[in-house]
Amino acid sequence: MSTLRSASKRWGPRAAALSAARLRRGVYECAVCKREMQATEWKPYKSKAKLGQMKKVKHPQMDHIEPVIDPAVGFVSWDEVVARLFVEQDGWQAICYECHEAITAQEREERKRANTN
Repeated sequence: MSTLRSASKRWGPRAAALSAARLRRGVYECAVCKREMQATEWKPYKSKAKLGQMKKVKHPQMDHIEPVIDPAVGFVSWDEVVARLFVEQDGWQAICYECHEAITAQEREERKRANTN
């Protein structure tokens, strides 16, 4: 899976979606909240072990509009993972770190609900 994810970072349509989100050099627009974001920002760590320290966060986060593995269904097959991982430009969105965290948390909750049923 890590090899596939690494390969998807060099996928042409992903780069095209990133270019479409670019407003000017080093500034992008979040597809969710529509705010402008710098290419990199410093954010505080949330973990207790590194409380008070800062980390460099790369913006924008490139996210699949449809999750690679559907949280409600789970893993089905590698063919489906590859098909959903390598989507065209309209399947990607450039989002800010905060929106990416919120979307990921929501998908994680959906996955937990699906696994408990």
